[in-house]
Parts: sequence; C-alpha cells; structure tokens
Amino acid sequence: MRIVVDPILAKYHVARSHERHRGIKRVTARELRDLLTGAGFTCLSIEQRTIPRNYGSPEEFLMHVEERAEPEGTLNDIPDDVRENIRREIIEEFRKRQMASTGFANVTLFAVATKPYDAV
Repeated sequence: MRIVVDPILAKYHVARSHERHRGIKRVTARELRDLLTGAGFTCLSIEQRTIPRNYGSPEEFLMHVEERAEPEGTLNDIPDDVRENIRREIIEEFRKRQMASTGFANVTLFAVATKPYDAV
C-alpha cells in the first residue's frame, strides 16, 4: 500500500502525521533488538507476524481508510478538493498496477524480553 499511496500523498505535501500522533515508531527487527539490548533487556525473542488485509477494490480500500474511527485517519483532515484528487490518483495507480482486488499485509514485531532486577 505504501508503495502506491505515499508518493501520491507526498505530491500533495500530505504528511502521515497520524502515525506520529498515535506514537508509532517504525523499526526493523534489528533496530528493535538494538533498542531493547541498549535498555538492558536480555533473553530477547522477536517474532515477525504478517496480518493480511484484503479489499475487493481500490474504492473499498479507500473507504476503509477514510471511515476509520480515529480522527487522525490518513485523508480525514485534507480539504475536500485535494482529497478527491488524491483518491482519484490512488484508484488510478491501483488499476494501472492491476491491483483491482487489493491485498495488503501489516507486519508487526512481537518482542519478549527480560530485564535483570537490580537491587540497589
């Protein structure tokens, strides 16, 4: 999804601020391991899980994005005329790439770690 949507949003100078608003920090498994190790955690186990999301059409995908309950949804705070241009371009790009039946996957890292007790 990001391969298609992000360049279009950038063209209209739309930042994906909803991720920052929700406190999301995207990291790789290696970066997560380094962060946890640096914070003193040990016995690290990091598992990547892929959660598929399928939509019947680009329009269905956009409807999902726009109707999300969060007020910081990707297109909710964009002026109507700009939003329509973005929607049209996203749909066209999906169709150009023959992605009429749209399938995406969210990848989430699950980490389990322990931190030794320091009785000071």
